[in-house]
Parts: sequence; C-alpha cells; structure tokens
Amino acid sequence: MSSTTTQRTTEHLISFSDPPQIAGPASLGPAKQVACFSLCNEKLHVDSHAAMRYFAHPQPNVDLSVGYNHPNNKQRTFKRVRRLDPILEMCLKSKNSKELLNVDVITWCGIVKKIMLGEKMDLNVSFYNGILYIEEQGRREMYCDSDPRGYMGY
Repeated sequence: MSSTTTQRTTEHLISFSDPPQIAGPASLGPAKQVACFSLCNEKLHVDSHAAMRYFAHPQPNVDLSVGYNHPNNKQRTFKRVRRLDPILEMCLKSKNSKELLNVDVITWCGIVKKIMLGEKMDLNVSFYNGILYIEEQGRREMYCDSDPRGYMGY
C-alpha cells in the first residue's frame, strides 16, 4: 500500500509583506442603521422589515419550563453560504446609497461576532477602494443540498 499526502495550498491576493495602506483605523463606534432589507423566499426587499421576527408574550399561566415546540419557532439553519450579494444589492437600491459608501467594512454582523469571539473560520476578504469586503468561505457540505450518497461529479 502506498499512502499519498495532499498539501493544502493557499493563494493570497494580498502580499503579507506589503499589506494595503488604509488612511486610518476602522472606527468602531455605535452602530448606525442607514438601510435595511429582508430576504423573503429568496427575493430581496429593500427598506423592509418583512422577514423580521417579533417577540410574542406568552399566554397567562403557561409553564415556560416545558418549552415551546412549534415548527415555525425553530432556529433557522442555513446550509448554504451567505454571500455579500444581498447586502451589496441593498446598498445599490437604498435611498441612502451615498452614505453607505462612507464605510470601512462591509460584512454580515455574524461574521463580526465570530471575529470578536475568536471562532475559527475561513474568510474571503477583498480590499477595494478603501473598503474591506468580508464573507465566510463555505465548506463543501455547505454547498451541497443533495443526498451525500448521490453522484457529486468530478
């Protein structure tokens, strides 16, 4: 038997010895909402709160230790990678699009949370016109919604 080892190669578009120069540090002040969007059935609705969840008060005399087992209240899971496309599309369609250009970083809030907590993840990062665009690099299982025993191709 012969064993072969595969080496993982990483391509870097930005040289680590010569990082991009930014005019100043990214400012982390209080968050300011300049636009919003909702994704309903894969359709983007700009300046809409259609997909937001709302808090519902429990009925009186309900034992909350039992739990609330309703299919609509289960935590949503995303099998696919959440790309920046909806955020960028919202930026283009928003009435505050000029204000959206004065940012240092464009990403999902979940990515920022993972970075702050030090969670291990692979990221796709682009630096263009002074703005960092950050999205998570998906693992292979995140791209595939089919049966794992099915033909995946080559």
